[in-house]
Amino acid sequence: MRYFWSLIAFLTVNACLAGEQEPVRYRITYDCDMNFCDNRRKVTRFNLDVGDSTAVFYSIAYRGWCAAEDSICKTDHIDKKFMPYDKLMALGDRFQYSDPLQVMYNVPQRGRYMYSNHLFQWEFVYDEALPTIGWHIADSCKVINGYVCHNATGELYGRHWSVWYAEDVPIIYGPYLLWGLPGLVMEAVEAEGHFTINAVGIENAPAEATVDWCITNEIRHCTRKKFVAFRNGLDNMTRSEYISCAMGDGDISKMKIYDSKGKEVDPGERIDSKHYYFDKE
Repeated sequence: MRYFWSLIAFLTVNACLAGEQEPVRYRITYDCDMNFCDNRRKVTRFNLDVGDSTAVFYSIAYRGWCAAEDSICKTDHIDKKFMPYDKLMALGDRFQYSDPLQVMYNVPQRGRYMYSNHLFQWEFVYDEALPTIGWHIADSCKVINGYVCHNATGELYGRHWSVWYAEDVPIIYGPYLLWGLPGLVMEAVEAEGHFTINAVGIENAPAEATVDWCITNEIRHCTRKKFVAFRNGLDNMTRSEYISCAMGDGDISKMKIYDSKGKEVDPGERIDSKHYYFDKE
């Protein structure tokens, strides 16, 4: 069942105080229908937590995974690097379709954003200037969840988006980095059909909620350019190269590799897969 709440007050965007955890004023919930790999689709639920000067976009299931993982480690007195396989599988079943992507607006300073994503055992983090999207406002309107919405189109990191925004909800932030419009993005559709994002809820946030991160792994700072090159290169690796990355410094010279049916495969064979991300380039 989809639900929608009304905002009690309008958002005022103030100067960002870098490094401070500010209270969340409003929480917008989005469902993202995505083609994440080889035309396999999943629906992931994200929150956009909005404060007075910052906002963070994150997967609800991933936050749940992190909290549950920490609880297991504390209760069983184990390092998460040595989490038993059965417990990892149980977490996967409990928090399906989690996504480690996080984006925080106006951090470390106003006009910039911080990005984090989990690949293998590392948390990759970078900060960049907020992208300027040249939105083209169309003369089109439709009603979404009781709000009159206007259409705009724009390009972001190689993907073309058509969005619908509600001026009655004057929040300039949006899902992922679809921001800068005079109203909250209520719907966003990527031109190639890989992503469709719909707002399914707006509420005043719980009193204790703050705009913050969930970092649970070893952090590797990098630039956006280097991260995208490494991430996109995973689809073209050999099986042995992929496993070597996953194991870090582990020795795989004597390791045998099997497919899902238990058949031994050539470690030099290239991985035939195609993943899709909010940013294409």
